[in-house]
Amino acid sequence: MKQLTETALRDLLRGACERAGSQLAFAESAGFSSAYISDVLAGKRDPSSRLAEVLGYSRSIIFTKTECRRCLIGPVNGAST
Repeated sequence: MKQLTETALRDLLRGACERAGSQLAFAESAGFSSAYISDVLAGKRDPSSRLAEVLGYSRSIIFTKTECRRCLIGPVNGAST
């Protein structure tokens, strides 16, 4: 399964808008407001799960373990470190 950054998803959205002829045309055909599409492209709003699906992706959140000098908790039972 191919993963994308939000920046790459915005690039896909930009291309979809160009193929549709405009942001407005894409928004209307996909059932979004043109203001929402404009905000996503400008980075003012996050892409929704539904927008990701329209572009052929699913939205997921991944948490990655980092080195932490000031962690407030120790290892949690069942969690890998």
